[in-house]
Amino acid sequence: MSGPRRGRCRSGPRRVSRHRPAQRALLDAGRLIGRTVTVVCDVLNPAVVVVGGRFTEPGAYVIDGVREALQRHRAPRAAAGLTVVRAQLGAEAEALGAVESFL
Repeated sequence: MSGPRRGRCRSGPRRVSRHRPAQRALLDAGRLIGRTVTVVCDVLNPAVVVVGGRFTEPGAYVIDGVREALQRHRAPRAAAGLTVVRAQLGAEAEALGAVESFL
């Protein structure tokens, strides 16, 4: 198979770390995700939000954006007890979760 793999980020963490517009775009994407997750967090009040899959490949920018949005849009007391972490499974998190749900 030749050519770029579909569904994968073609720019690694090193390339993103040198490209400020890419950093900004990833941080903004994280902020949008975080703003959306805020509603779920307000209903379920979790202690931990886990960010995984392809969103974690370019580095910490997306996770930082999610964390920032949750801190900004949640009540201070609720935000203080919330932790945002990177999934341990990495890019395979979605597929492994789908398989686990069928077992």
